[in-house]
Amino acid sequence: MFKHRDSEGFYEILINRHLKNNNIKFLENQLVLQPTNRIKKPITPAEKLAVTLRYLATGESIRSFSFSFRISHCYLSSIIKNTLAALKIKLMPIFMSDIKNIDFKQKAAEFSYKWNFPNCILAIDGKHVRIRSPSNSGSLFHNYKDYFSIVLLAMVDANYKFVAVDIGSFGKEGDSGIFLKSNMGKQILNGTFKFPEHCNLLGSDKVAPHLAAYIICYVKVTWKKNKRPFFDLNSEEPPPINNMMPLSRRGGFSNMEGFEVREVFKTFFNDEGALSWQPNF
Repeated sequence: MFKHRDSEGFYEILINRHLKNNNIKFLENQLVLQPTNRIKKPITPAEKLAVTLRYLATGESIRSFSFSFRISHCYLSSIIKNTLAALKIKLMPIFMSDIKNIDFKQKAAEFSYKWNFPNCILAIDGKHVRIRSPSNSGSLFHNYKDYFSIVLLAMVDANYKFVAVDIGSFGKEGDSGIFLKSNMGKQILNGTFKFPEHCNLLGSDKVAPHLAAYIICYVKVTWKKNKRPFFDLNSEEPPPINNMMPLSRRGGFSNMEGFEVREVFKTFFNDEGALSWQPNF
């Protein structure tokens, strides 16, 4: 490769200066390949990391990279796959801790302080990424927007930090369906997920449960596009969002509970929790 050429390859993608303090050591066990009689100078872990990061940054085809880095495109795809797997194993515990260890009371306090949204522990939203339809996949990847995609679903806290992600679900699936298949969603459905205890909304005597905000993301995007609210906060008629509430499925009772929770928050956001600029929206 071009590792020892100051103007090319390794130096152009600014990898070398980040490896001065042996930051690549944590990946070596997963990526190192010992020399053999057949392979005198195997590709080093640093070079594998460089190729992978370059691939993620540019989105070029593997065929194109095979010419740029002078590596077989078959082996290049294997390098990228193995490097990403090693990065996941090493970095996931550092940047995305187990959801069981999260202090949801602290998350709710941050949402209340920064976003004036009390009793909200996380925000959930999904993104459809357009793809070419895989062969023999039928309508699995065909979404409601009439194109083929995979879904990236993320849960974030009040500081825009990822708490949990789901990557690569079928395009035909909705955000709620993907969420309910996750470990957290399954725990909510079977009643084992430990939400913080119900408490009073900020500055109010109303008691409400903690929830994960989904509809609020759509409200914000819709207003930016259309310059009008998704629903009228002063309306007596509730919007059809009750099935998005993280509530157990118990016939019609879950819908009634959803109505009640919605009414509590609607009243709060139009009374004690109202903001000065809110009527302008």
